[in-house]
Amino acid sequence: MALLGAMVEIFGLGRPWNKVKDGMTDAQVREFYSFVADLWPIDTDDRQIMPPPDSSLRALYLGENEPEMMLQNVFPFLPLCRSDSFSKPL
Repeated sequence: MALLGAMVEIFGLGRPWNKVKDGMTDAQVREFYSFVADLWPIDTDDRQIMPPPDSSLRALYLGENEPEMMLQNVFPFLPLCRSDSFSKPL
């Protein structure tokens, strides 16, 4: 949640995606990477922060180069985000 909040605040994600992309600056990217570095220091032991292995289906999603591709590559794997999960208004 902290990472998503930082993305919204730093890049102004409340706008259409093309405006976000066009408005990105080196300073914003630097600020975002700095936030990520503070969130996960280089000496973070990933095994300590991840849940222990079990039979649950889990994934670590690292992102798309093109966020519009999430519709094709991510959402189909999330049952609540599938278009057929919602009833269509009459």
